[in-house]
Amino acid sequence: MSRLFDDHVHAEVTRTPAAAISWYLIASYAYYEMDCPVLTDALFDRVAGFILNNYDRLTHQHKALLDLETLKCTTFLGTYPTIVINTYHQIRREGIDESGDDMAGKESVLDEHIPEQVVEPDLMGFNMQVNKIPII
Repeated sequence: MSRLFDDHVHAEVTRTPAAAISWYLIASYAYYEMDCPVLTDALFDRVAGFILNNYDRLTHQHKALLDLETLKCTTFLGTYPTIVINTYHQIRREGIDESGDDMAGKESVLDEHIPEQVVEPDLMGFNMQVNKIPII
């Protein structure tokens, strides 16, 4: 089983909200290209929702790679920047520094910006309403 970094991502995005874009791309690469997730599906969806809800306020060198429709679908099928690929392989080899990641008694910004309902893409001529339940 692969190592998941949910706690680290909660802490890092709370400290630096634009890091959500980095982690979204890293997690997409890990899942879609390497078949070795670094985040739970639930947290990946929450990161996508956070970026979507805060898109205009976030600045990041790779923000332009993410379009709103792709974020609504919580997927990324574009070309991954070299730094994303290298970072994925580095964290798989060396892990990450998790000092300072203790979120006990703190609220993650990811908890504040998740929509109650997300409309899934219209795949068969109808829309499905899906309740997103935040994890704590």
